[in-house]
Amino acid sequence: MKNRKKNGLFIGIAAAVIVVALAIVLFIKLSNKNAKTILKEYDSVNENVTSAMKDYLDENGEIEESEFSAAISSIVEQANIMLKNNKIKSFTYNKGDTGVSFVLPSGIGYIYSPPVSGWMSGSTGESEILTVEPYAGDFYGNYLLSGAKGPEESKELLLKTFPDSFKGSRNIDNGEDVIENLLTLPKNCIVIWLGHGSYSGDEIGPALLLNTKEIDLDWIHKYENRLKNGELYLGPKRNQVYINHCFFDSLKDDTFKNSLFFLGTCSSFADNRLYDSIINKGAAAVLGFDGVVRTNYNFSIMYSFFKGLTQSGDNKYYTLKQAAEFALNECGIVDDNYFAKEFGYSGQLRIKYATEDISNMPLPQILSNQKEKSGETSTSVQSAMSKYSVLVDAKLEADSIEYFDTSMNYNFCVIGKNGKYGLIDYEGNMILPMKYTSIDVSETSPAGKTIKLMAWDDNQTQYWVEEDASLTKTFLGGWGFEEYAEVFWWNEPVMFDDIEGRVDFSYERYSTYNHTTNIMGTITKGTPVVIPVQEINGCQTQTEYGMTKYSVNKVSERYGLLNMKTKKMLTGFVFDDYSYSGIVNGVLAVKKDGKWGYVNEEGKMLTEFIYDASKVVPENNEHMYSALNGYLIVRQGDFWGLLDTEGRVVLETKYQGVSQVNKEGKVWAKENGTWKLLHIDN
Repeated sequence: MKNRKKNGLFIGIAAAVIVVALAIVLFIKLSNKNAKTILKEYDSVNENVTSAMKDYLDENGEIEESEFSAAISSIVEQANIMLKNNKIKSFTYNKGDTGVSFVLPSGIGYIYSPPVSGWMSGSTGESEILTVEPYAGDFYGNYLLSGAKGPEESKELLLKTFPDSFKGSRNIDNGEDVIENLLTLPKNCIVIWLGHGSYSGDEIGPALLLNTKEIDLDWIHKYENRLKNGELYLGPKRNQVYINHCFFDSLKDDTFKNSLFFLGTCSSFADNRLYDSIINKGAAAVLGFDGVVRTNYNFSIMYSFFKGLTQSGDNKYYTLKQAAEFALNECGIVDDNYFAKEFGYSGQLRIKYATEDISNMPLPQILSNQKEKSGETSTSVQSAMSKYSVLVDAKLEADSIEYFDTSMNYNFCVIGKNGKYGLIDYEGNMILPMKYTSIDVSETSPAGKTIKLMAWDDNQTQYWVEEDASLTKTFLGGWGFEEYAEVFWWNEPVMFDDIEGRVDFSYERYSTYNHTTNIMGTITKGTPVVIPVQEINGCQTQTEYGMTKYSVNKVSERYGLLNMKTKKMLTGFVFDDYSYSGIVNGVLAVKKDGKWGYVNEEGKMLTEFIYDASKVVPENNEHMYSALNGYLIVRQGDFWGLLDTEGRVVLETKYQGVSQVNKEGKVWAKENGTWKLLHIDN
């Protein structure tokens, strides 16, 4: 009996071993099959892309800037053919992207960015990454232009300035373990990233090109999960791979605690996804470019930034913010390349700080973990470093000076003090005494298209303000009022909510609705193409007193941007509120988590959510200044500043008041209690 039991036990164990062995064999075979399938799909796409590019590439494997549009069109044309033949699952390209992204039938991502001569984006050369612990250098890159300063010089500057604080360390460049090195970067370090970047605006966003060992079956096995999770994307060569925000999102929290990243690539700041993912892992600050930059500009501004960190004034080293301004002053604000002119991408330096305090810290203080705070509101400084000249230092004492957008050719502003208002010209002369209870904009009639200034005196008598600053008495009520609308989105139709009640509009009817608004000095007329909408999952109708009323079931109270022409959402439903004046000069004020920021009509955030409401009216309704003549007035606490419609800082938020900018670039600013007239020198 015992022998029978033993034999049965042995047979059972043997059977289990065989089953496990067979499972392992089947798993290996299946894994090999999956890897082979991925490589086969990858090679097929590469072959088709190479075929589409053959007429554009020179002997160095690059194309000229002027041929970028034609080359990218050829890739898109080939992508459509591959999609039709089921060689790819999908592809994405939007105007302004520097590359085309593909999804292979297996679900693996692939990116192709045309290799343009002189760009930091899409080069067929090997990509480099330099890390510092906290400083290291020693690798220039095979595309470093003759005579340019590289990371080694940057490191030497810092080591010379701070010999007791930092040390030079390792250099990650062309080795086969680039990805593994990125997974083990130390805290409290400086990362100078010099390489190539691409941008695909839908799911991928900014992507950085890496050098890796040859992509073969073993490589696919090792990184298959990261490929499937969208952390890695196959590149145009068998030793290249892209990473994006998903790669950094996969890392542990505080991976980059108190670190500084300089992402010297194209499009690293084309949207907020990449730098946010690095900041969210503990980095103190991230610098990068919002568009295409050429090699010489990239290296020059990189070196100048680190040079700036070693500068001192008043016995204090420059802060990060001052160092960035120093670099922009030395190298110029914009890399004015072909791509910038063709697509409107400026290729400018951008900065993201983890907290507001960090922008005003010198480097040693950041990396030594001093004054570390948690839970503060994130902010960014996007400095245009616009220069201005003082035209008139009027020494005027007033509460406000405002320039209004009207139908008239007014060459003066409204000035107010202690609740009384008058007019002041651009030479600082009072041309109408401050004795009126109000001077504001108004429509001349309910159906009129003329907008003028209207003055009210103590007797409630109304006057139209003429172009020569004279007053014409009027008996009209002014008809000036604010219209506002909330729009709900639910496939079709669009639900339009105006001040009289909900009315059902189709896309076609809404596109013909004339919506006139005059808020905070800016006039908008006509229906915008892009509108803020809320998501709903149903609507009901109810007839009462012969009228049809509509109600909706909201998914949430948040808003997103909808393109009325394409009928596609440009953003998710992520905004808590928006400016009722709508999109003006291509810019819309939006609110999130109690703060305001600005988004453009492509759905791209131009600023962080760091600004306060321009005006709060009864029932806590907040208004924001709309753009006027290409500029935006912004407020942070008790101080005011000026942005351009690209989101760049023109005047820092340090003034006690700022007027709107007129068509000639003139703006009044209040500092130390008095007003002076500035001219923005573009």
